[in-house]
Amino acid sequence: MDAVLNNIAKGVTVCYSEVFPNQDNDYFHLNYLGKLFLVADSYCMNPDCTCQEVVLNFLQAYPRENKKTNNFYVRFKLNGRGYKIHDQGRFNRSEIKAIIMRLTVDDSYVKLFNERYTEMKEKAIKMIS
Repeated sequence: MDAVLNNIAKGVTVCYSEVFPNQDNDYFHLNYLGKLFLVADSYCMNPDCTCQEVVLNFLQAYPRENKKTNNFYVRFKLNGRGYKIHDQGRFNRSEIKAIIMRLTVDDSYVKLFNERYTEMKEKAIKMIS
């Protein structure tokens, strides 16, 4: 947990699975047009920060087009009303937009991200105090 505390101090997001390890739900799975993505969610754990965002790392797991990783990162607003691309990898903007729309076709993921955001903030408060 020292690495987590260092990231909190630096203002770096921390992956949910690093704080709450569970092999059954370390990553989300998302199917989009025959492509399987593993999605990791990371959160700011600074209890004083009010960013209200999640960083999502989309890794295309299938099909593997070559040995290089094929992923992209977005910073997604927890109210479900927007995102910013931080690294689009080998994906174009319209493809990323379609994948995000697929992820948010209903509000179940947005609700889950909000729950996890709260869990991460509460865990940070316990770790710091």
